[in-house]
Amino acid sequence: KWRKVEEGRKRYFTNSEIKQLRDFFRDSEYPAMEHFIELGLSTGMRNAEILGINQTPDSLPEDMDTFGEVRTRDGQTYVHLRETKNMKPRIIPLAPRALKAFKALDKNPLKFYDHHKFYQVWAAARDHIAPGDKEFVPYAARHTFATNLVNDSPASDLVVANRMGHKSLATTKKYAHPKDESNTELLNSFVG
Repeated sequence: KWRKVEEGRKRYFTNSEIKQLRDFFRDSEYPAMEHFIELGLSTGMRNAEILGINQTPDSLPEDMDTFGEVRTRDGQTYVHLRETKNMKPRIIPLAPRALKAFKALDKNPLKFYDHHKFYQVWAAARDHIAPGDKEFVPYAARHTFATNLVNDSPASDLVVANRMGHKSLATTKKYAHPKDESNTELLNSFVG
């Protein structure tokens, strides 16, 4: 018997919120946060996947098991994730913004990660940008990546599912949301 797929979180960051996050983190006590969120927004990687870049099973903290390495092929830099949440390796291209963020973290995000500071600075950003919004969480960067890929590019559901590391298109549909501005543009094209 198949279980019903839950709707999941509907939250993604708007362009205005992304700009505010970048500005807030850049001027915060933990500027590495800007680079962590940029990697999430630009790649759709989970936080544990970001932290596992250029790690090995032996170099990971006990509570982590995702790891991978950065490679370059045909002029394209990408992350080859080995152990992921769904146990399926995947390739994540690093677009220019992601590559810049990765380099700013000295090509070793785990070295710059401080759990306490990460969530303390995130809470301050939420209070500043979206007070009281319980869904304004770092994981929404992953939803934002999928939403932008679906709305702002000709990517098919299969491409999005592959980039996100989903086994099921039903899971991908929980991540990619129609943007309000896209709905408005579509309606205006019929009315106008």
